[in-house]
Amino acid sequence: MIEEQPIDSAPKELYILEKHKYPLWVKAFWFYVLLVSAYAIPHFLYYELATHRALNIKIRKAEQLFLNKEYNESFDLFNSILKKYPNFKKGKVRLAEMCFLMIPQSEDFYEAGIEYLWGEEFTRSERNEIEEFLPSEYQKDFRLCFERV
Repeated sequence: MIEEQPIDSAPKELYILEKHKYPLWVKAFWFYVLLVSAYAIPHFLYYELATHRALNIKIRKAEQLFLNKEYNESFDLFNSILKKYPNFKKGKVRLAEMCFLMIPQSEDFYEAGIEYLWGEEFTRSERNEIEEFLPSEYQKDFRLCFERV
């Protein structure tokens, strides 16, 4: 059985920092953090937030052009967005859908559309949405390319 020792038997030689007495390196570190924050927060608000808003406006405009079937202008806008943000999945999907709409003009557009989508993973609903833009003779091949493993 373990015996409980009284609290008075605790060692008396504990060294505690006095209130508000911190080492110089701690003060210097927090001063540096405040200095960097004072620079970074306004910089973020002025530059990054404005860029993000401009990008959202550009995406909405490209999406609206796509819905209005103005594919040339929409294609150019989505392409310019993808040059700056190459991992923008929705932009890749829209570009591929526009390529698939052009398949009756040339079969090369099917390959171009597949290239935009290559390397991406899609849910079943995303695949179904993309397939709506494909002619029926290409749908089976498309399913084989992007079937989830």
